[in-house]
Amino acid sequence: MGKVIEKVKITSLFDTTKTMNVEAVIDTEATMFVLPKNLVDELALRKIRDAKVKYANNQVQIKPIAL
Repeated sequence: MGKVIEKVKITSLFDTTKTMNVEAVIDTEATMFVLPKNLVDELALRKIRDAKVKYANNQVQIKPIAL
């Protein structure tokens, strides 16, 4: 099984002048995606809630969800 990497453009929902192009590892079974905190801050995304996430190694953590 290989790794799928794509170039993606991310734009802030609240400030469309804040945008960036990044390379992302694509998980075809994921329902959400993860951004490093520095990108969340740079895009000025807003936390809307916390969610329980489960990683491939079965570790579970509570993480913020931002838009």
